Amino acid sequence: MWPHYRRPGNPEEPTLVLLHGYGADEHDLVPIADELSRDYEVISLAAPGTTPYGGRAWFSIDFTAEESRRYDLAEAVGAARGVSAALGEMLEGKRWLLAGFSQGAMISAAVARGEVPGLLGVALMSGAYLPGVVEGPVSTVPFLVQHGVMDPVVSFDRGRELADQLVQDGADVDFRSYRMAHQISGESIRDLDAFFLRCAGT
Repeated sequence: MWPHYRRPGNPEEPTLVLLHGYGADEHDLVPIADELSRDYEVISLAAPGTTPYGGRAWFSIDFTAEESRRYDLAEAVGAARGVSAALGEMLEGKRWLLAGFSQGAMISAAVARGEVPGLLGVALMSGAYLPGVVEGPVSTVPFLVQHGVMDPVVSFDRGRELADQLVQDGADVDFRSYRMAHQISGESIRDLDAFFLRCAGT
């Protein structure tokens, strides 16, 4: 079983799956669920790798390289495939929502390809498009892409590129920008909440 944190919720609601960012862990994004309107079951996965600074990572980053070349794509592909397989087992027969932040958004974009059983919608927060990691046709579910215009870690242009690529692939994308850095804000959580309510059919 893939390492994860799990919190029960209303069984009538979808399950919310969270993929954290670089240097964080499976507990990092859980407080977001407390800000949402519905009592979702929460499953937050732990990334398989570790960082030199503490915390976990979905794939290695070379911070000395330019932004478009600093990611270990082979590790990212392995992580995305592993997450897809793990979620297929953990969520069999369930309806679910997917949200990822930063590295977690990059992995989420790769997981949401093709017809993913039970998936209702995907939120990609402060992420980027990773060519060579995303495989197959894009999922037909709605996507919310959120990015801060002052993000110094994953540039705003990379977030816009992610949204544009999803649209080019045929996805239904709602792109939202915010006056913030590499973070999640009250405004972005309110938009996230509204998006999930739409995806869940309420």
